[in-house]
Amino acid sequence: MKSSHRFLLAVAAGAGVYAAARVEQGRMRRRLAARAPADAPRVVVLGGGFAGLQAVKDLAARLAGRARIVLVDRRNYFLFTPMLYQAAMGGVTFRDIVHPLRRLVARGGAQFCRAEVEGVDFNARRVRLDSGELAYDYLVVALGSTTNYFGNDAVRAHTLPLKQIEDAIAIRNRLVDMLEDAAIENDPAKRRAMLTVAVVGGGATGVETAAACAALFRRIIPRDYSNLDAREARVVLVEATPKLLGHMGAEIASIALAELRKMGVEVLLNVSAHSAAPGLLTLSGGRAIEAGTIVWATGVKAPEAVARMEAPHGPGGSLAVDEFLRAPGCAGVYAAGDSAYIAGLPLLAAVAMQQGEAVARNIARAIEGRKPVAFRYRNYGEVISLGPKAGAAEVRGTVINGLAGWFMWRVVHLARLTSFRNKAASALDWTAGYITEQDTTRLEVKPSYGEHARRAGG
Repeated sequence: MKSSHRFLLAVAAGAGVYAAARVEQGRMRRRLAARAPADAPRVVVLGGGFAGLQAVKDLAARLAGRARIVLVDRRNYFLFTPMLYQAAMGGVTFRDIVHPLRRLVARGGAQFCRAEVEGVDFNARRVRLDSGELAYDYLVVALGSTTNYFGNDAVRAHTLPLKQIEDAIAIRNRLVDMLEDAAIENDPAKRRAMLTVAVVGGGATGVETAAACAALFRRIIPRDYSNLDAREARVVLVEATPKLLGHMGAEIASIALAELRKMGVEVLLNVSAHSAAPGLLTLSGGRAIEAGTIVWATGVKAPEAVARMEAPHGPGGSLAVDEFLRAPGCAGVYAAGDSAYIAGLPLLAAVAMQQGEAVARNIARAIEGRKPVAFRYRNYGEVISLGPKAGAAEVRGTVINGLAGWFMWRVVHLARLTSFRNKAASALDWTAGYITEQDTTRLEVKPSYGEHARRAGG
């Protein structure tokens, strides 16, 4: 047998042993959790995002058999939001970036409850759900954030957010619709407006969305829309501050700006969005952009369930927390991720995951009668994707860009995906993207009347 074949067999065998060990470990934790006594403390985690899911995993590892752990979320899946824009642009499939929460938490012996959180009674230590009430001894609030329109109803009505799967589907369908409509439009001015995408917000989501959209037009129009001129397609990125990627360093922001402009993206700095109307974005100073698609990728706030909680709040309605991530004046209550306010910390997946680990550690220490440990965020680096073949990464002060930065972005995100299936599927989609083209199929999410009637028995 060739040495290369022996190596591959060894790797496969090792992977099999590792997978079997993980399965057995999960079974062991479930058995231990099942034997947790009825009077064992109940830890309830609200929200199945990065912070909440990480908290559940660490709690299960630290408190197997000694606590009852329940995760509550209104959706039954974990959404890998950093790659949501790629699903909208056809870079990966939607199935690649979701994973069933029930399966994820069951691996550690925790329980999952699909329900909408309506509020919390901190005195009675009960969570109010749309399906009833749930008692807790310890509570982790990790309900994430929602899009902030800053009270501007016109912006809410005429722009597209990018926070959930439904948002990505809506953006994808809008892009397909505008390409199809432009393909039969004879008026050059109307056609150029249809083919204009305005992205508001120069953070990571806005930058990556603008870059992916420009790449999509460059690749799709010459192939699928031969009667259109790709030079008529326009992507405009609007940022209210003097630099892109506000939480990242100046060098990586400069690289992103140069790469976007190289791709043909119009980047407007020190310009804010004032209002919106159908097909029109009005900017500060009275300037207006006719755009067939307007993506709102700036501003977040706490969901109403968090903003209404009777506890100290930070900006945007998130819960103010102490150095141990505890909500002051609320016994046994912790907050993590976008639901926790700590001045100076960006709202990133890496921060949320570290906070999830920290609250799990401190809850375990509280149950064991030990003192809590203060949370300290460790910044291991920053990565940004700038289209299908470019990216930038900063690790310990060293910045790399181009193809190496693109590769670093993918390595980081593959490592954070929740399952082997998601990792393999995403990697395959990225690889296939260089051989074939991005999928621009329009996804219908509402059944036709006949189908709806059939299912309803009509």
